[in-house]
Amino acid sequence: MHSVGHWVWNGIAAHGGLETAFARHVFPMNGAAMMAALDGEASRLRQRGCDSSVIVAYLTMMPLLWERRAIARYVGEHPELAGALPNVESVDEAVAIASLDHPLDESAQWRLAALLSEPPHAPSSTMRPARNPLEALARANERLAETEPNPELAAARRALVARLRESASTEPPPSGSIIYRVGERVRIKAGPHPWSGETGAVTQHDGYAVDVMLDNDDEITLDQSWVERILTS
Repeated sequence: MHSVGHWVWNGIAAHGGLETAFARHVFPMNGAAMMAALDGEASRLRQRGCDSSVIVAYLTMMPLLWERRAIARYVGEHPELAGALPNVESVDEAVAIASLDHPLDESAQWRLAALLSEPPHAPSSTMRPARNPLEALARANERLAETEPNPELAAARRALVARLRESASTEPPPSGSIIYRVGERVRIKAGPHPWSGETGAVTQHDGYAVDVMLDNDDEITLDQSWVERILTS
């Protein structure tokens, strides 16, 4: 993930459609938090007996492989990133590309292939990137505005950042102690966010934060106070 700045991963996260818990947690992070998350992953892999070449190769290729669709959509809008974020369609291709840049013997290649075959989970040692996803979206759009060559689009992104920050600053109502099960159908309550009235299924409930896969295939994270069960008769 060190091949591009953290603001690129922020931009990919802001576009949505991420498929793994790892990306949903790490891609929206600021630079310091992202470095800490990657250091934590490196420590976890060392504890599993991986050497440094396998660790570096894994942390480089894993997001390219598992989030290739989201990355491809973003690179389509920013073709200058194609060299740093190549399209990787399979584990074998990921290992082949990694072997060009890192000294991997046959044993290391087998180890890397095994790691890449496992869906990446959210780093266990990191906090969730933002209780309010509007702030994560604001940070990502702020970075995109800084690098946007079109003045009108840059101004539009800065205006969006201001609106998102204004909405994110609104305190949600007090949270209760409701526990949502994975797969449970829920509706998003009306509030200062763009998902009022949307419905979907819970994918994770962690503390006060609830991950919901909306029926339009967007995945969001909200404070549980903005979520309500859909009761069936």
